[in-house]
Amino acid sequence: MTRTALIAGQGGLPVTLAAALRESGTDFLVAELDGFPSAIPDADPIRFRVERLVPFLDALAGRGVSRVAFAGAIRRPALDPELIDARSATLVPRLAGAFRSGDDALLREVIAIFEDWEFEVVGADALAPALVPGPGFLTGAASDA
Repeated sequence: MTRTALIAGQGGLPVTLAAALRESGTDFLVAELDGFPSAIPDADPIRFRVERLVPFLDALAGRGVSRVAFAGAIRRPALDPELIDARSATLVPRLAGAFRSGDDALLREVIAIFEDWEFEVVGADALAPALVPGPGFLTGAASDA
């Protein structure tokens, strides 16, 4: 069975996804970046810091996680170089370049790192397909153009 990690930020989407996962009977856990608590009720999250990303990835794998989804808002955290462990330090060049290149580049690099650890990274639509509108006119009326 696939175990999913919901890397939850702030806002309503993580709450909605957690509810959908519970309703579907999906085995999942919630993880939160330190300083950005989600509003998911009864979550008992794993909290992590970017400076210790490799131990966090190892912890997810050790808990049987094979699928990961990111949802919710975060801001770029303040990093403390004193907290970087030796294994996570190997990721600093990748992350530093992405930090300088903007939010999209940073998110793409984080996703790539998770994929390097052989996690399948999925979108919200994979966890809660009902959130995505089906085919048809979203406005209720066909265009005459």
